[in-house]
Amino acid sequence: MHNLIRRIILSRLPEGPTLQVQGERIIIVDYCNASLDMHLELDVQHGYSFNETIFVHPRLRGQGYGRALVEAREELAGELGLTVLINKNRNPDFWRYMGYEKLGRIRQMYLGNKLGIGFQPHSMYKDLR
Repeated sequence: MHNLIRRIILSRLPEGPTLQVQGERIIIVDYCNASLDMHLELDVQHGYSFNETIFVHPRLRGQGYGRALVEAREELAGELGLTVLINKNRNPDFWRYMGYEKLGRIRQMYLGNKLGIGFQPHSMYKDLR
């Protein structure tokens, strides 16, 4: 599975990054170079991707790099049959633009207990199963 993750991430993003993939039950993916950063956790057993952080250096914004990071993660989640949770949402407009939907309060509580993670009021999701 780690090789699949590496292949998908590196096929969509610029060369020369640091890419770390570790873990078995919860797979942690960290990709970074001088201007881009992505962290996500994949819980394949329960079917979710969460705790995502995406950063694009301000001088590169508006050039499609954020979209490339999201699309790499979505391709990966689709391959693994995961629902993507944006539980640390600092930019709801961006995620709505990318096709994500608001995650209701009751579902937040259920998933928070099931996965052991916290949610912010503007949490969103996209089912890629």
